[in-house]
Amino acid sequence: MKRSGILVALVAVILLGGTSIPALATTTTNTGNVVQGQWYWGTNNWTTTTYASNIYFTKTDGPEIDLEWYKCSDRTKHGSPVHFENADPTAQKKLNLSGTMAQGTTFCLAVYSYGNNATDTYTGQLVYDVF
Repeated sequence: MKRSGILVALVAVILLGGTSIPALATTTTNTGNVVQGQWYWGTNNWTTTTYASNIYFTKTDGPEIDLEWYKCSDRTKHGSPVHFENADPTAQKKLNLSGTMAQGTTFCLAVYSYGNNATDTYTGQLVYDVF
C-alpha cells in the first residue's frame, strides 16, 4: 500500500511541473555583427516574461566568439563571457547570469570575435524565459 502511494505521488510531481521541460520558453533566431578582436554591443533586445529566466544560445554560423548578455539600459549589469568555438553548429550553452534575471528585464547580447575577418556576422538560436 505504501509503495503505490509513493508511486502515485511521484507521478503527480512529474505531471504537475517537477520536470525541467521549459513550459514558457521563447525561441528566436539572432543575427549580429562582430568586429575582430573587439566587443560588439548588439542592438537587438529581448524582454523576459518569467521570473528567474535562464538564457541559452546555440551558434549556427559565424566565427569563433565569446558571447555574454547585458542589461540594455545598463552595461555594468552583465554575465560573464561564454565561449563558442568555430564549429557550426555548436552545442547549446547556458549564458552566465550572475544571479537571477527578474521578470521584465530587457537584455541584449555582446559579442567578441576571434575570427580571421575584420568584420563578420554570426547567427544563432536564442532561448530565454527558461526556468
